[in-house]
Amino acid sequence: MQKVLIVEPHDYHYEVLPGVAYYFHALGYELYLLVRDKAQIDDVFINIPYKDSIHVDVFGDGQLQSKLGSYEMESFALIFFNSLEYFHGEKKDRLLDYLGYIPHTEFGIMGIYHNPDLITREDIPLIEEKRVFTLSNCHYKGYDLPILSASYFGKLRKKKAIGKNKNILFIGGSNDRIGIERAIGPSVRQYRRSNIRMGYIGAWNEKKELPSRLYHTLKGDGDIKGWGYIHKYGRLSFEEMYKCIEDSDFLLFYPRLEGGGEAFLQGKTSGTKQLSIGFLKPCILQENIAAAFGMPLDTCVTFKKTLQEAIHKIMGMSEDDYKGIVDRLEAYRESVLQESLNDLRHSITLCKKGNGNDI
Repeated sequence: MQKVLIVEPHDYHYEVLPGVAYYFHALGYELYLLVRDKAQIDDVFINIPYKDSIHVDVFGDGQLQSKLGSYEMESFALIFFNSLEYFHGEKKDRLLDYLGYIPHTEFGIMGIYHNPDLITREDIPLIEEKRVFTLSNCHYKGYDLPILSASYFGKLRKKKAIGKNKNILFIGGSNDRIGIERAIGPSVRQYRRSNIRMGYIGAWNEKKELPSRLYHTLKGDGDIKGWGYIHKYGRLSFEEMYKCIEDSDFLLFYPRLEGGGEAFLQGKTSGTKQLSIGFLKPCILQENIAAAFGMPLDTCVTFKKTLQEAIHKIMGMSEDDYKGIVDRLEAYRESVLQESLNDLRHSITLCKKGNGNDI
């Protein structure tokens, strides 16, 4: 059995690993992971039926280069970088520039760019051999990059019917929390009898956050009552986060589309997209972002201008309406998983033909 080494240089992007592992496992590879020593790998793969067969190794701060150098790379058919960019300290680099070399395996390397703005001309030989993937639609200098949809999380609970309460969950710091606060406060007050429930998973420090809330409220940018309606879960393990997602009805992605957020319209992807597809939880997001992510509009709840538009849609949604969205989302998930598997299989075939170690 051929071996693949999957490497994640950061202490995040772990939600992508089950999907990458799923494809290589389906293609018959023995799985090896190299991740940060703080990774919660048991949690990340908790629902994966073959998790006990995955070989896991770890590295600490500043040890990536030496750790990779300690492997007999020729024993691997491929090395797959779960991130082809590397953010360390105040720096952000192309990972291969940071390493200073391309590891020499039997058939070379592959990987994912989460931030396509870090792709350079030096990646063109890799792109031409279909070794570079993205998580959403992306083009670079006339090349269409293949998508690897990291939307597999193993055996999950059966699809959940929507109930009286409408449970909305948002995750992580990419969301515009002030904007969500401004939208959810009036909506909850207006629809209190309809029982909106809003939850947030991510870092939250009350001593630091409250002055910020007050500052924005005094400026007229925020709604302190709106923030009070949002349940703060704080940081969770992946097992705990997965349970919260399964208990929710919708996932919300609401970035501020300036000051860096515009990258989500240009190929950058949020983990919320992967979680929405994988867990069959319709995503609430702006229509232009859904289009940039390549998500069919009938598999999510979209709005053109204000988040309150989507809240209004949700409050008027029947059980049959919700079931229809989830059924379409499930069909979409199956199609993207198969398409991604086919694309990876094709890319590996090209790698084997070209070998790739002299790139």
